[in-house]
Amino acid sequence: MCRHQRSTRVPPLTGHRIQLQEQIKAHSPEAIKAQEADLERWEEEFKKLQGLMPMHTTKERLRTVELPALEKQIKALETDLPSVSEKAEKASNVLLWLVETPYACV
Repeated sequence: MCRHQRSTRVPPLTGHRIQLQEQIKAHSPEAIKAQEADLERWEEEFKKLQGLMPMHTTKERLRTVELPALEKQIKALETDLPSVSEKAEKASNVLLWLVETPYACV
């Protein structure tokens, strides 16, 4: 063989051989069992997360609907609070006056 022929020689297909070996290994019974086990774990995790969905929906409804409505009710009650407190204090004073005054009731 001359020098020129050696330089044009095709290198061995080691890269393709490695890929082929990896594919064979990935489809071995052990690899398939491991993949099935992984799939089973992910399916269990998915079922668990699906079970949490109603709780998430309830939490979001509480956060976005019910909590703001309650906060609005609290603010409305807080604005009425001074007048209600004032009325209660006046009623308490009248009651105290009636109790302390012996001839107040006729």
